[in-house]
Amino acid sequence: AGATRSHGAGRQHRATRQHGPGRQCDRRRRRHRWHATHAPPPDTTRHGYTRCVACPTLVTPALFLDRDGTLIEDPGYLSDPEMVRLLPGVADALVRARDAGFLLVVVTNQSGIARGLITTQQLDAVHDRIGHLLAGHGAFIDAWAHCPHLPDAGCDCRKPLAGLHTALASALDIDLSASWCIGDRLSDLTPAQTLGSQAVLVMSGEGPTHREAAESLGSPVSPNLAAAIDDILGR
Repeated sequence: AGATRSHGAGRQHRATRQHGPGRQCDRRRRRHRWHATHAPPPDTTRHGYTRCVACPTLVTPALFLDRDGTLIEDPGYLSDPEMVRLLPGVADALVRARDAGFLLVVVTNQSGIARGLITTQQLDAVHDRIGHLLAGHGAFIDAWAHCPHLPDAGCDCRKPLAGLHTALASALDIDLSASWCIGDRLSDLTPAQTLGSQAVLVMSGEGPTHREAAESLGSPVSPNLAAAIDDILGR
């Protein structure tokens, strides 16, 4: 199917996918921030992502990406966009993943909101800054999702649970069986077990602390996001 995703500043990315005997469909997608408090969107037009009713089985693999310690340096409860620092090789690796047909979605725990340390507006500003830095390299994130709750809040959107992942999968027609969860903590990898996806631990950020547990689950370990994506694309 042909899909056009808009990424601001007049930039677009076009990908063509075939499905069915000689059939194609066109779907427009735009970047969307997915908040944990949003209910699942309605059937056909989903928060700006349009599903073709004639071919509802069309799906796309995704990389479910952690943010802190995976995409960017982790200073702790980041509220100032000027403190955003991309980790080495991240932008170019995301370009390679997108060119290979993966959707790129960020799923991040942000309990600093519930703790009163950051606001949703500050979080959005940080994500805008990340997006700006990535765009300078031709890389773009398809969707942002965050859990604002405390660890003991009992929600289903905080990793290691997969509430946000499943909502995004429904909204974006994601092929979970061909998707990957990538992060520097065990909680970033655990949702893959629920989703039927695969997972890889990166050794940036808190990765070394979680290596033994990740390996016990059979998850591969990579030095950083760039190496993880290269490994995924090489399979």
